Amino acid sequence: MTYVFTLVGIGLLLAGGGSLVRGTVGIARHYNISLLFVSLVIIGFGTSVPELSVSLNAAFKGNEHLALGNVVGSNIANILLILGISALIRPISFLSPDNKIPMIIVRDTVVMIAVSLVFFILAQQGLLPGLVGAVFIAALAGFIIYSYTAERSASAERFMEAPAKTWPASVGGEEEDTEHGMLFYTALTLGGMAGVVFGAQIFVDSAVKIAHAFGVSEAAIGLTLVALGTSLPELVTALCAAYQKQTDVIVGNVIGSNIFNILGILGATLLVTDIALPDNFSDNMNVFLLVTLAVTPFLLFFGHIRSLVGLAFLISYVAYVDWIYRAG
Repeated sequence: MTYVFTLVGIGLLLAGGGSLVRGTVGIARHYNISLLFVSLVIIGFGTSVPELSVSLNAAFKGNEHLALGNVVGSNIANILLILGISALIRPISFLSPDNKIPMIIVRDTVVMIAVSLVFFILAQQGLLPGLVGAVFIAALAGFIIYSYTAERSASAERFMEAPAKTWPASVGGEEEDTEHGMLFYTALTLGGMAGVVFGAQIFVDSAVKIAHAFGVSEAAIGLTLVALGTSLPELVTALCAAYQKQTDVIVGNVIGSNIFNILGILGATLLVTDIALPDNFSDNMNVFLLVTLAVTPFLLFFGHIRSLVGLAFLISYVAYVDWIYRAG
């Protein structure tokens, strides 16, 4: 029966991911806002709900180290695994028509790097207190408000300059279905988000049971299956976006999720309990920072992630997981 639930979870993830991408594209079209903004806020934050649920549950149960590992592991998986696999399926390019990197990518990449550095520096002190959580939550609120205000201003400019050219005539190779309105696309988005969230939960629960049956240790399960499992919504959404040729969604999904994981999820967790970092966690923090900095040139300067880079990312993630199992 466990294997059946595993397949059900995968099915929900696949169906939900496809609906989420199509729904958010429709919403962005309707309001003439950039797909990057929608993917950063709605998809990037929305698909991080499993991480939030797992981390808060762990914090309330007194297992704050699991919550910390979930955030760090998920951010590493977002970059190495999600970008890696997506680039192998379809090379990722997010250059604008004038061959420039969109300012929203530059801005939010800088934010991602900044919050990652702050997190890394604070972690070196060995204790993350509740005050840090409050500051993180306030910073997240400020970031969302600023991003929305900036996007509305840019949206108005796009509409005045060339409203007909803001969006392509088709999504994922299909002509736009003009008979569907906002209610339809909103339902697709919310339904898709629910699918990836519940699908991830079912898959993680089933995978943990299977791992126990094969004698895999609790430490290995926590460091790999939990972080990887809660990143499944981002992974499936990215794969669906790659298939539908919406690579902007992939980039926005990863950047938005990584920002939310630190400011939102870690912030909320710290409001529940202080986190004293375990002595052997510094190596994971080093990998976390190294991976974040490694992807920076592609986001800020190159404007694309080719298949060869994706392969290197994926191999690095496999090596990281192997190292965790050997160390654990």
